Amino acid sequence: MASESIFPDEIMIEILLRLPVKSILRCKTLSKHHYSLIHSQFFIRRHLSLGRLNDQSIISPIQDSVRLFDRRGHIEVLETSPTIFDESSNYYGDVVCDPVEGLYLVIDPMKDRFAVWNPSTREHFLLPPVPSAYDDYDTRICDRQCYAYGFGYDDITNDYKFVLIYDINLEISEDVDVVSQNIKSFNIFSVSKGEWRSIEEWSGVVPELINFCSGVFVHGACHWEYTSSGRPGFTILAFDMLTELNRFIALPTVGDEYAWSEAFIVSFSGCLGLVNAQKGGNMTGLSLSFDVWVMAEYGVLESWKILHRVMLPDGIGGRYLGIVRDRFYITKGDGCLVSYDLYSKDEERYDILDSDVGSLLSYEESLVRIIKPVY
Repeated sequence: MASESIFPDEIMIEILLRLPVKSILRCKTLSKHHYSLIHSQFFIRRHLSLGRLNDQSIISPIQDSVRLFDRRGHIEVLETSPTIFDESSNYYGDVVCDPVEGLYLVIDPMKDRFAVWNPSTREHFLLPPVPSAYDDYDTRICDRQCYAYGFGYDDITNDYKFVLIYDINLEISEDVDVVSQNIKSFNIFSVSKGEWRSIEEWSGVVPELINFCSGVFVHGACHWEYTSSGRPGFTILAFDMLTELNRFIALPTVGDEYAWSEAFIVSFSGCLGLVNAQKGGNMTGLSLSFDVWVMAEYGVLESWKILHRVMLPDGIGGRYLGIVRDRFYITKGDGCLVSYDLYSKDEERYDILDSDVGSLLSYEESLVRIIKPVY
């Protein structure tokens, strides 16, 4: 209590805000008052906003572990998958999704399990299994395929939500016959309520046309690549986390000479973006050029513009890894990890992290607490 009288809360908060998460968590054991300060929503939000500006680390899923990589080339093993699921869980490099307020969605693709994880505090909780309305004695699920998933935050209700779209094949017993039936299942999980809900089918959405990947959360909505029905190319499918309604966002208007090859939806500086990786005619499977597009004003087609273009020598090519903060990362065919500043255009080269690096994600230090609902 003596420290509380010497340092008013306003000063104590300003001191704590400048510490990394690991140090802050040690301070919460000083007293009940410190504990209360550190776990207050005011403090957590202040720290989160400051951390986003200062943190330059990267989170990299590699085989059976998640590692931190900074721009000085230092690598640190942060966490391994078995501590989130169990020792029998298999871990793949593409199952950690982009962070939302410092929280990550972790997926066990072999067993259809999902967890929300804060790597800064080491807290996590497992989502309950997706319920089925078809689990009765006359019906059984013989196959279930995931078409899309996404993780986001509704800042109006202060709730984190997980979206999951399934294709379910049922076997229904009708007297002596067994009839197969296909069902499209649209589900959403509310972290604050701790429950799954089935939602109405999204307007105009055919699940099979969604490019299977993790949705990119920006401007309050998750975004996926969506194959344009009846015409070549694709568009962007957006699902609003507050209204739980979907919409389509058109790609930039370009001339006939411009080709969309392998595109990735990204979030850059709070804006919706696209990376178009053009393979050209090379036989290596690697891309020869990368265009980074950004939609300066969300939802306004005319605001699409190319922010940066990377051209690689024919025969080398490269593979897109991710955009972290203001830098664009690729691995080149010659084994180098390279990043480009999207504003100054300068290039940095690093020793390759690992041949199995699937992607690079931003690492956000966060004190956001995962309150485990009672299931």
